[in-house]
Amino acid sequence: MSPGSMNRRTVLRAIGGVTAATALPTLLGACSGGPASKPNTSTSNAKVQLPTFVPYEGVKPDLAPTTDGIQAGFLSYPAEPVAGLTEKPGSGGALVAMVSNPGPIPPVNGNRYLQSMAQVLNVDLKPRFIPLAEYTSKLATVVASDDIPDFLQLLGVGRVPELLRAKFADLTDYLSGDAVKEYPFLANLPTESWRTCVFNGGIYGLPIPRAAVGPLMYYRADLLAEKGLNGNPNSFEEFRTLCRELTDERSNKWACVSPNGVKIFVQQMLGVPTSDWQEKDGTFTNIWELPETEQAIGVVADLWKDGVFHPDSLSGSIDAKTTFIAGTVSVHYDNYTAWSGYAQQALPSNADFRLEGMLPPNFDGSSERSLWKGYPSYSTAVIKKASKERVTELLRVANALAAPFGTKEYLQFKLGVEGVHYTKKGTDPAPTSTGTAEVATVLNYLASPPAILYEPGNPELTKQEHAYQQKAIPIANQSPTLGLYSNTQGSQGAQLTQAMTDAQNEIITGRKPISTWKDAVRDWKQKGGDKVRSEYAESFAASQ
Repeated sequence: MSPGSMNRRTVLRAIGGVTAATALPTLLGACSGGPASKPNTSTSNAKVQLPTFVPYEGVKPDLAPTTDGIQAGFLSYPAEPVAGLTEKPGSGGALVAMVSNPGPIPPVNGNRYLQSMAQVLNVDLKPRFIPLAEYTSKLATVVASDDIPDFLQLLGVGRVPELLRAKFADLTDYLSGDAVKEYPFLANLPTESWRTCVFNGGIYGLPIPRAAVGPLMYYRADLLAEKGLNGNPNSFEEFRTLCRELTDERSNKWACVSPNGVKIFVQQMLGVPTSDWQEKDGTFTNIWELPETEQAIGVVADLWKDGVFHPDSLSGSIDAKTTFIAGTVSVHYDNYTAWSGYAQQALPSNADFRLEGMLPPNFDGSSERSLWKGYPSYSTAVIKKASKERVTELLRVANALAAPFGTKEYLQFKLGVEGVHYTKKGTDPAPTSTGTAEVATVLNYLASPPAILYEPGNPELTKQEHAYQQKAIPIANQSPTLGLYSNTQGSQGAQLTQAMTDAQNEIITGRKPISTWKDAVRDWKQKGGDKVRSEYAESFAASQ
């Protein structure tokens, strides 16, 4: 249950079917009756008072959180969960909600989990679960037909100002400043996550908060210990030596899977501070343009020559997670949420399996290093325009869905009904087969509590994750584009990024010389990069 991070570019890459570039004009046309126009990001965004942060104190964590992003850790579920709600939020009427579903679609008819949710919320719950690969195209269809649900997960097209202004409720008067205290669980959401919901001079949605800690370089601590190797190199050369020692082609063992992940790791060694842009005095520079990025690509090309990457790394035919769990590779760059998933998958058959997070060393022992924070919200939940009474009711429902860890409601919403959807081992809940089939945790894409650290039945894993965050967060930086908007990034960002990734891979694998990188950067600028830059600069200036 470790939280994850997914920035806008990652979301766009994850969506299949209709691309964001195709769906975005469709959505805007549905709002305006004509082609998309340049979004009005409003010079008043900076004047929006974000919701007052009021941390929930009803449950005390075992491992303390910090205001800079280290998450609360729980070694077990509280033996006596507290009641978070004093009354049912809904008025008994229909509530239509549409969310993406990355896995199998749970049944709706006869689903006891959904029935219990409807009872707790006091609504006639009518969910629309849409496969993730189809979500962007379905979203376009829904908006174009005006068949807009009460609650909607806005995912895969960026948070488009025109779309929000035309179709969805401005929540500023309900949530800005101390007004959010009417919804105490929403007041418990991190301030930084709310910045992703500010458009058109107002608050236009609810964040789905994620961890401040971003993707990281994992290493198989158990496998390195067998070889007597140190998983915490002090320089790039020590990292390179480690990779060579972990590689034995005759035994089908390689150090790494992803050249791009290693490239990012080397960028962090070189002090590249954020995952996308740098800002200084209102001027934006993309990390593609930095000399450190070109240096990192050349360095990874040298590692490719060393043979430390799995030979199928770039073929698209390799399952990186399975390969890592099997021990075919020992070092792998992945999202923070993967930590929990790897352990849950590996430990039943390998009790010695152990992960650690490798911090980027200084490249040459003197240069500054950096880590990249995760995007603080997975997606945005928006509410259809309606009367004040209706919006207030839907916010009460959202407040309930954001019930924090340790409450009875959290157990209900995450796991269902005890004895049906889960049983307990000690105080820790364990899903049953019925729970696996029926529970639709994607309803938390409509409202979600802050992410925490909790590994049921494995407190040591929770401690390891918390210990990594204590080392990582102090050197992690957030993108300066957080809370800014670029229409071009929303519509073309995925394609621009893919072109640059393709160009770097050509160099890494030796098919093109490093000198061609400057050509790729020039093409990126001409095909949209400079436009993204100017739009971010304009949005930044308006926010001051």
